[in-house]
Amino acid sequence: MPRMVAVDWDRREARCVLASAAGGKLRILMAKAVPLVDWAEGGESRPDVAGSLRALLDDPRSARAVALVGVDRTNVEVLNLALPPAKESELPELVGLQAFRESQATEDDAIVDFIVLGTGEEGRSDDAPPTQVMAAVLTKAQLDEIQATCSGAGIKPARILLRPLAAASLFARRVSPTERVCLLVSLVGDEADLSVLADGRVVFQRTVRLPEGVGEEAVAQRLTAEIQRTLLVAQQGPLGPNPVEKIFLFGGAEEHTQVVETVTAELGLPASMVDPFEITDVPDDGLPEHPGRFAALVGMILDESYESHALDFLHPKRPPAPVDRRRIVAGVASAIVLAIASLGYWAWGEVSDADSEVRRLSEELEDRKDLLKQTAGKRQLVEAIRAWEWGEVNWLDEIRDLSVRFPPARDLILQRMTMTAERSGGGGIEFSGMARDPMVVTRLEQNVRDEFHEVRSRRIQERGQGKGYPWVFETSMSVAGRDKESYVEPQAAPR
Repeated sequence: MPRMVAVDWDRREARCVLASAAGGKLRILMAKAVPLVDWAEGGESRPDVAGSLRALLDDPRSARAVALVGVDRTNVEVLNLALPPAKESELPELVGLQAFRESQATEDDAIVDFIVLGTGEEGRSDDAPPTQVMAAVLTKAQLDEIQATCSGAGIKPARILLRPLAAASLFARRVSPTERVCLLVSLVGDEADLSVLADGRVVFQRTVRLPEGVGEEAVAQRLTAEIQRTLLVAQQGPLGPNPVEKIFLFGGAEEHTQVVETVTAELGLPASMVDPFEITDVPDDGLPEHPGRFAALVGMILDESYESHALDFLHPKRPPAPVDRRRIVAGVASAIVLAIASLGYWAWGEVSDADSEVRRLSEELEDRKDLLKQTAGKRQLVEAIRAWEWGEVNWLDEIRDLSVRFPPARDLILQRMTMTAERSGGGGIEFSGMARDPMVVTRLEQNVRDEFHEVRSRRIQERGQGKGYPWVFETSMSVAGRDKESYVEPQAAPR
């Protein structure tokens, strides 16, 4: 395999890793970073990313290397989708339809790629579990800006990849933890990529911005709080009853020691460091100053050596191309014409008429087949989405309505909320939490109950512990379907 160079950048510096792979062995030739140089344009100072990249790649060994470009999470919109059970060939179109419905990007030419987090049994039965998908949306304007920066640096990207998934892939390929569920932390500049892995697969991912200009202890405290928030969200979502057993941080032996100590003390979970160059190869030019920042770049190169990337915005997953049956029909028609022509010149008139009729009928037959195939595919997609959204409940407006009606946080805290749609129409909401007083739960029921909501608390019990919320409760609520026009104006909470 030829040499590979992986590059990425943030607001402060640009980084690159140059490597080669042969015989299944990865050799890292260079890993270094340079600060971004500012340049003035129209009286405004802007970082010159292209110039910094040119300085990084001013090395004869990087000539004609396969270029891999990493994109940070802040430039990409990530959506967690639950889709109807579908075949693998149907997923790209389903993901595209659902992503453009839920995405903040309104451009039709935005690039959408995805990974499957979990699949149910193949088929379209009513009780089949949904297909869980993480979709990534990159606008065309952002893609053009990345390509323009690379062009200014003399780079032609072969792939444009998502940085957090590349770091998680490096960990999954080269680290074999005994823990089934773990949290991976990759610190790059003032950002931290937090990825929850179960059995080596990413099931939840988020990126957080860390404060600048503060001490290491303050950064460790903020990162610990964000890790705790990530664990809570993942526990209520994709992980379910499976807790995170250990936390891993990418970095060298002397990196992030304060973070490891704070996380271990505050969360009570074991935490350890993983050096990306210890699990792969030490660069020929020596280790960089902050090895942990290069984890995603090493992961991109390792994935390229295996020719397997989770996401690639230059080559997103597409539906398979339909079989062109017209070529087959044209070949058959040509054979018929040749056979008839061999009978002799005396039958030329009759053969010509027969040939014209064959071509006309063949084209008409293919047109009907194509129309039937296109109609069948669209009908299946419409039926699948219609079955999935049968309840006709606008959940975003329902959540907004509940947030207006619910008591304030000083009186009540929700711990869990589950929403389900019913085939017969409407849906149901189950939620539980803690309250300061049982009358708070009673007021909650009175505030929520109306012509569209029936609410009943199955359990209100004093748990005998806790300072501010000694009462726990479990409440179920039925939601009636209604026209979307009734959600246009937010409903005010009853006095």
